[in-house]
Amino acid sequence: ILALAVVSVLLTFVMQGVNKFQDWRMANNYEKNVERVITQLQQYQHYQVSVKHIDPATVNVWPLTLDKLMSVDGQFWPLCSQQEERDRMCQRPDSVPWTNQKIGYKILPSNLGSVTTAELTIPLSTLAPSQRTQWHSALRDLPFSKTQPNGDLKVFIKDPLLSALYNEFLRKDGSTKLTNTWDVGQQSIENAKSVSIVGNNGMKNTLGIRNIGTAKSGSRIRKIDNCPAGAKPDLIATPVLMGATSKSNNIKDIANWYIQKDSSDPRWWTINILMVISDGNDNNKWKKVSDGYFQWEAICVPK
Repeated sequence: ILALAVVSVLLTFVMQGVNKFQDWRMANNYEKNVERVITQLQQYQHYQVSVKHIDPATVNVWPLTLDKLMSVDGQFWPLCSQQEERDRMCQRPDSVPWTNQKIGYKILPSNLGSVTTAELTIPLSTLAPSQRTQWHSALRDLPFSKTQPNGDLKVFIKDPLLSALYNEFLRKDGSTKLTNTWDVGQQSIENAKSVSIVGNNGMKNTLGIRNIGTAKSGSRIRKIDNCPAGAKPDLIATPVLMGATSKSNNIKDIANWYIQKDSSDPRWWTINILMVISDGNDNNKWKKVSDGYFQWEAICVPK
């Protein structure tokens, strides 16, 4: 009798362990199934936007219900009737193994033009607390999942579409063409080492990097000869040291100065600094001189 009692207790512990292991295995298998549902929802969304060109800020990029994932061709999920699922011939995307209740599904509206997202609700609250722990420990590892106060688990399906679209829209290898105006909303493009486009002559021209330097009055500055379509070469020049080479070191005052650009040569500018100065040797007379150094920037500007 004592031996039977001991064996009975041992069998009880063994059966509990076996049941927990079976629950753990079923929970992990179901977690993989939910991952598949999430992946197929994202694939559906990507197809709607990239192939059907539906606005990702609308709810139409998601299936209306999880049943809508299923189709005859099985592109996102093969057809599976409720009877076929009961006969264990297939599994529907909204199935829950421990209850007749289905996975909750909702499309969340966009916020200020952002993309819409989807939400799954896994009804863990229908499990007894002693069983819920096993299933919850497996399912809570799903990305963007959150346990609700009643024990259910919500999974927010974030949109992988943006990164996928951007990879196709602006491929680094240049294999995808920009087919429309790129409007950055009156903002600048920052943290870019260089931006290049193809000019009228078919050569690649780097934008955002200007040719700069310092030169003496009377120097010639080479124009940028590969400005993009709709742009023309220009020059910005600012005096940095006026009268530096003048033989007279007693300039009393400068009445005015300006920079004269001569662009008669299509490839070059000839730059002169012209100043009206008052010479200390004759305070009552002003004269023009062309003397000094200037800092220059050769750029492209809109025509």
